[in-house]
Amino acid sequence: MTFSGFSGCDFHLEGYSLGGIETAIMVPQWKLALDLGRGRRPFIRCDHIALTHTHMDHAGGLAYVLSLRQLFRMKPPKVYVPSRAADSLRAMLDAWGPLQRHELVCDLVPVEPGERYELRKGLWLEPFRTRHVLPSVGYTVTRETEKLRPELADAPREEIVRLRESGAPVTRPIRDRLLSFTGDTLPEALDDDAGWASARVVIHEATFLDDSKPYEACRAGGHTHLRDLMERAHLFTGDHVVLSHFSQVHRWRDIPGLLRPFAQQISGALYALPTIEAGEMVGPIE
Repeated sequence: MTFSGFSGCDFHLEGYSLGGIETAIMVPQWKLALDLGRGRRPFIRCDHIALTHTHMDHAGGLAYVLSLRQLFRMKPPKVYVPSRAADSLRAMLDAWGPLQRHELVCDLVPVEPGERYELRKGLWLEPFRTRHVLPSVGYTVTRETEKLRPELADAPREEIVRLRESGAPVTRPIRDRLLSFTGDTLPEALDDDAGWASARVVIHEATFLDDSKPYEACRAGGHTHLRDLMERAHLFTGDHVVLSHFSQVHRWRDIPGLLRPFAQQISGALYALPTIEAGEMVGPIE
């Protein structure tokens, strides 16, 4: 898989997405998968697998990845899934046990918007509400650090030590949204709460980009049309926006031109996620 880095970010993305076929994105620095597609071998490196929903093109490879990790004697990963889909997903994984004569082991974590889950010290996975045709969430990865309280900026070191030893707070938490990923969703996810769209990097689906398919059909499938994003361009306040999950009705060579009007409306840089494993991310689109 090709990788794409972003200025001002200490992580990069590997992955691709083609609507209805496969969506699989990985952040190697965090050992995190955002959806899994068909479960390509590179994804066995992920100790955390965050599923936005359980459609086959996003989650179909889970059983295979779990089996490969066990073959290579790797520890069971944590698999995050919308809470309303957790029991059905667990039943599917359990059904593989008698078929291959060993249990598929993972730490299955049912998630709800508003909760948070620690990926490692200071790094958190936070689900947010999305709107698809079955239970779904998006995910934001945030980093929390402790900074000296502003009123102590000019205080002598001895005073800060004294305050800390007395139990008084001398630092305050700083929360930095690094990456948000929607999975499949209607655009109303932005209307519900656009806070996640301020992340440094936002990956948002844009299944349909023109009138090749009726707008009503786009909505019936629980997807976002480019015109929906144009109407909400002001909500994308981060540095980088990556659009993904393009329909097969669009030719890859035409996609940058179709996205150009949106690129001109947002404050950050715009990119197009590859639609095939060997593809290259396009951007910034100007």
